[in-house]
Amino acid sequence: MAPNTSLPGPMRIVGPSFILLSSLLTASCNGCQDVDLTDTSCHPGAPATGNKDDSLQEICNDGIDNNCDGQIDEGCVCKPGESITCGSDVGECVKDKVDCADGHYPRGCSPEFWPGDRPDNDCNGKDDNCDGQTDEGYEPPDCWSGPVDAVFGADGGTSVCAKGKRLCVNGRPDTMCTGQKLPEPERCDNIDNDCNGMIDDHTLESGGRCGPQNETGACRYGHNICDHGEITCEGAVIPSPDSCDGRDNDCDGRPDNDQDGNPLIQLCRSDCEIGFATCRNGVYVDCTAQQPSEEICDGIDNDCNGQIDDGLLCVCQPGDVKLCKQPPLLCGRGIQECKLPTTCDGGTNCMPYWGECKPFDTTPETCNNCHVMNPMYENYYHAAHQRAAECADCHLPHENAAAYWLEKGRQGAHDVYFFSTGRTPELIRANEHSQEIIQSNCIRCHEETVESIVMGAQAFDRNCWDCHRDVAHGARGMSTSPFQDSTFYPVK
Repeated sequence: MAPNTSLPGPMRIVGPSFILLSSLLTASCNGCQDVDLTDTSCHPGAPATGNKDDSLQEICNDGIDNNCDGQIDEGCVCKPGESITCGSDVGECVKDKVDCADGHYPRGCSPEFWPGDRPDNDCNGKDDNCDGQTDEGYEPPDCWSGPVDAVFGADGGTSVCAKGKRLCVNGRPDTMCTGQKLPEPERCDNIDNDCNGMIDDHTLESGGRCGPQNETGACRYGHNICDHGEITCEGAVIPSPDSCDGRDNDCDGRPDNDQDGNPLIQLCRSDCEIGFATCRNGVYVDCTAQQPSEEICDGIDNDCNGQIDDGLLCVCQPGDVKLCKQPPLLCGRGIQECKLPTTCDGGTNCMPYWGECKPFDTTPETCNNCHVMNPMYENYYHAAHQRAAECADCHLPHENAAAYWLEKGRQGAHDVYFFSTGRTPELIRANEHSQEIIQSNCIRCHEETVESIVMGAQAFDRNCWDCHRDVAHGARGMSTSPFQDSTFYPVK
């Protein structure tokens, strides 16, 4: 074998050179151990001697050249106590560890699985793909706990029903079906609430009673129906205004009456005038319009032909009055009234006549008889007070009986004096004293009406007749002139 001159380390001498060298060393060695200089076999060491012996295996980590190849621990990759790891310990992954044995790793580092090798799509509460998350790839399956024949809105209909999802909760599929919408009672809303594939069939509202509060009179209950998503009352008869047909249309328990409960009325007419007819038993009857009758002397167009008392020789018209001067009047003039016979029956026995000239008594005619106040009396007779008061009610005090009779005597003596002496003034007017009496009596008779005026804060500086001029003696007032003269009777 040729000498190996390529290996580093001490120079190796073999062949004839070795023999020569050995001879020289032997000759010079004194007391040396015997060495077989002709042995060329491999002797491990540091360094090793001898030729390389491939049959010898290098022992790692012993510090010598075991196979005489001039290298120590060649081919060793690790030392005792060393190891290698690989893989991940996140989630379900486990790292792999390989320890050094005889300078080598007995196997490659290979964990059971690497991160991402497996999907994490099952609900087991584990991080199967070792990414730090749990069950993130889980796809919740559909779930449904309602009727098996339910129609779902997702199928393109108007159903309210929808399937839910079986979510992963704490590493296990949830027992609840989350998000599902179950059937509801059908309602009238143009939606399939009960998920049977039909819209607004047998709704909750259908068939319920509707209409009036009760079935009084013509009113009748109806029933609800669902029509295109709207509740409609079908067959009900509701209250309506009564219309004189004998029926209780407004359902208040009384037929043919108005909203205030009064019988219905309507306009009616005769040849004489327009009136009102009353509804009874579904028919308008009892027209209040005057009906034509036989003409009589009453100042009225009884037969409604546009003429009054036509064809009759009437002495006077009932209600007319005229002045008279007949016994037993002592002075002045009295009054006669046109009257109808007490036996008047609307026929020929109803010819009016002038009544007697009223004699001396305590009536207003007496005042006129003695006081020569014919114009004032005539005006009084045709004024509003003629129906409510006599002369003494206004012109004599009523505080007490003494004041009443004293003033009555005073006024009588006053009037007799002026009448007897012929000094009666052309214009008879109440003096200040008389005005106070008249004003006091006005307030006395109309106490409730004028209470707020008399007791109020406003100064009471006007007489009643300043405003109510025509009440006592008509338009002519207290003057004997044909009409009121503001020069003598100024308006305040």
